[in-house]
Amino acid sequence: MKIDLNGNTKLSFFKDLYDDARANSDVLYEKLKQHLEQYKGSPKIDGSEVDASQVRNVTYELVESQVTSYLPNPSVSPKMWSEQNERNAKSIETLLQNKRNELPFEKLNDMDERFNPIYGGSVWLIEWDNSITTHNTVGDVRISCLSPQRFTGQPSIYDIKDMEYCFIQFETTKEEIVRKYGVTFDVADEAENDDNADDKTATLYICYYKNDQDKVCQYIWSGDTELSDIEDYFARKRYICTKCGKRKELCTCEKPDYELQDEDYEEIVRDIQRSDGTIIPAECEVIKDGQVVM
Repeated sequence: MKIDLNGNTKLSFFKDLYDDARANSDVLYEKLKQHLEQYKGSPKIDGSEVDASQVRNVTYELVESQVTSYLPNPSVSPKMWSEQNERNAKSIETLLQNKRNELPFEKLNDMDERFNPIYGGSVWLIEWDNSITTHNTVGDVRISCLSPQRFTGQPSIYDIKDMEYCFIQFETTKEEIVRKYGVTFDVADEAENDDNADDKTATLYICYYKNDQDKVCQYIWSGDTELSDIEDYFARKRYICTKCGKRKELCTCEKPDYELQDEDYEEIVRDIQRSDGTIIPAECEVIKDGQVVM
């Protein structure tokens, strides 16, 4: 997707792009809104201006009777069988089961079981969140199940893989904006508020788009505030100090200036043992001046 600013800011470009895409699907979103009202027991009757005097919410009963809390177990099968591949597949299954137990999949599945019969589908958002930290890890997977009303695709394109851009909208707290996007509280206070919410929450808009190199990029804003602009979103990233060139964790500058850069490689200072017992060596053979050296 070509970003043509024409003298405007990048924020105004994406806001106009979102408004145009949303306006092209007004009929669809109105239909989704009607489906939700029917599920909630709206007394309105199609083709009549008079509301129903008595309402038995049959739609609600039909949807709720089909809801199940069953979560299938993950299954991984190697493409080519061998004892090592079989062990690796079982290790991946165990990892997925542990991750399923860590994340709130019961709650997400409960939402998904209702979104699908009401709207005809749901939106699953999978992110890598660097703000999630433990005593020995930085970053973890974050998964959300969203209503289709919060998803806006490129007009006239119906397969998300063929879209040049798409948008996701959702509510979050301003404390989460500060923690997740690394902005100050003053910037978070300028974020857009939902009309029905308090001043501690904000509405976020995320645009995923393809650049000229067909790489997926991410742009995030709220109201008139730009929160994040990441090129090649799926590339591995690290904050690098522009003064000393070191990673944020190793920088010792008095007034560091960090910049988010792609990380093409990582140097390891010790051998790393894999789960199958093999070793990733800290030193490897390379050819220098025609000779093999470590």
